[in-house]
Amino acid sequence: MCMAMLATEKLVREFLLDSVKGDPTVHLHAVEHAYRRGVPDLEGQVAFLPGGAGGSFWMELKVAPRPRRPTTKVTPGEKLKAAQANFLEDRCRAGGRAWVLLVVGGDACYLIPGRSARLVGAIPEAQLAPWRVPLDPRIILTWAAGGGQTWQYTTC
Repeated sequence: MCMAMLATEKLVREFLLDSVKGDPTVHLHAVEHAYRRGVPDLEGQVAFLPGGAGGSFWMELKVAPRPRRPTTKVTPGEKLKAAQANFLEDRCRAGGRAWVLLVVGGDACYLIPGRSARLVGAIPEAQLAPWRVPLDPRIILTWAAGGGQTWQYTTC
């Protein structure tokens, strides 16, 4: 699937879930909590080291159009709610991994640490650059689980 087709959170969720079907090293599922506000869209566990060692994570999905001006804030169609940001921040504070996966304009993908969740919708795209990731589900999920290649993906 090309990124241009990832125009909604539902399509991003399906893209990630479909990419790991049948893979015994990844346990990923959508979370639907009507009774508890703020719970992220996905929860997962990825074994990224020999012997099955890996990590778990929570991930909130957001999709945003690209602003016409580079100085305009990137605002997802469905804004990040305070309860969602609280969950992500609390999980990180407790030593867990939690992220916002933000797809912008159909051609850019950012894995934003939960501790920085409140920046979603508050900054222009240029400031998201440190969190840019390739649109490769294996890379996104492995980095989210703590198997990242750079410091910003080893912890949230």
